[in-house]
Amino acid sequence: MPFANHARITERSQAVDILWPLFKSLHVVGAGPFRRHVDGTYEGSMRQKPLQKLANSIGRFMLVRFMAVGVLRFFFARHLVGAAASDVVRAVCSVTALSVLNANLEKLHSVILVIDEAPTRAYRNASLCKLAKFWLASLWIYVGYRFTLDVVTFFVDDRLTLYLETDLFIPFGVLPPFLIPPMYVVAISDILINRIFVTGALAFSITLNFLLNMLFDSKVQHFDEELRRLSDGDEYVLDGNQALELRMRHAKLCQYAQISDDIFSLQNLVWHAVCVALACAESAASVQMMRRNFQLLRFLGTLGNLVIMVVLMVANTGSAAIVCECRDRSRVFVNCLQSRTGAGSPVSHQVSQMDQRVQLTAWKMYKLDRAAIMTTLGACVTYVSLVIQRTEDALEN
Repeated sequence: MPFANHARITERSQAVDILWPLFKSLHVVGAGPFRRHVDGTYEGSMRQKPLQKLANSIGRFMLVRFMAVGVLRFFFARHLVGAAASDVVRAVCSVTALSVLNANLEKLHSVILVIDEAPTRAYRNASLCKLAKFWLASLWIYVGYRFTLDVVTFFVDDRLTLYLETDLFIPFGVLPPFLIPPMYVVAISDILINRIFVTGALAFSITLNFLLNMLFDSKVQHFDEELRRLSDGDEYVLDGNQALELRMRHAKLCQYAQISDDIFSLQNLVWHAVCVALACAESAASVQMMRRNFQLLRFLGTLGNLVIMVVLMVANTGSAAIVCECRDRSRVFVNCLQSRTGAGSPVSHQVSQMDQRVQLTAWKMYKLDRAAIMTTLGACVTYVSLVIQRTEDALEN
């Protein structure tokens, strides 16, 4: 279905219709294939296309290359270790995220089916569709901004010699003149691949988790509205069949949370660790740059990396915290319904089962609530302070 056909979103629209533009971007960087569910069957094949396999190979190759370059820079170009560490950290997270998605495609499709089984309001679907398009467009703009900034920095600072000696480890003096233009093409292609298959892949995978959490929250809000209507009514209208239907819908939503946690919990843990490591790496690179020669374009690149890291971390963890808090929002209406149905009745028993705890975690180690945001930011500030002190001491010595 073309992108233009997603303008009209209704109550019966599938979650994949809202997420499809993001799925197409994930296809580009090697995730998927993502498919639609029509009349009880999936459209398309589960096999990856050759271009997707190539994209996966490119991402893994960039990780190995960044690690090798980082080790060589540590011994022969230590003043560039901070930038190399930042590349390694981003590549580790992007490869991990894509590997997790590709290993759990069946579970991810089942999550989408569970989401579609729960009703919602058309205006909420429309709002989420706008949010998904705006967020995705912003990510592509950021990728384009970083690519443009890197290219401009490359030519303004005349970094071909530095690129050859610190990335390819080729002495510039031994390079024949006729190979200089092809080396420029190689360098620009390297920058483009880095920004799409590392930066883009990382941002798109984190965004998928964020949007799935927001979709779940829209379903829970609709569920809470029905509970509020039943608990605030002047007359008792909840019978056994209605209570059973509500209980089954609540069980489906809880099932979604469990499956989603199984898919994204490892990614969440890696992403939180990457946020701390990336903040330290960018800080070390900034200190090294400022102590030698301040460069505005490089500073803007570092600032962009830190901003997008904070935005994605807050969006991902904040949306997970909203999912974890859905039980507290529903508990008031569940308690009210229980008081109206009478203790010990079958209807009251069904209602009491809708007070189930729902939580998303970082690989089952800790819950992703609002406190996790402050904990991660606090860890970033603490370790960044230590890294800045150690980097300054190392440069002085």
